[in-house]
Amino acid sequence: MKFSSHGGLKIWVENNIVFMEVSGAWNLEKAKEFAQVLNNEIAPKITPPFGAIGILHDDWMPTADAVPFLNQATKIAIDAGLVREAYVSTSPIPAK
Repeated sequence: MKFSSHGGLKIWVENNIVFMEVSGAWNLEKAKEFAQVLNNEIAPKITPPFGAIGILHDDWMPTADAVPFLNQATKIAIDAGLVREAYVSTSPIPAK
């Protein structure tokens, strides 16, 4: 059964840094869409070494089937020259 992608994605490049604003619960289809955008639209705009900043909104979380795909995408990015990445979450972290 094929599902439609869900979750938000905005991605762009500034000064050889890939910025990714993500939100919602990403399923495998959204993870595949993300990889396609990276490969087809973003990769031609960067040169190694490059960095990435992820901005996580609305308790962003991938579904279990998307996690291995996203891990593989990270490995491919490292092989392509990713040297640093940082993530910022807009969701509060409760204190214990």
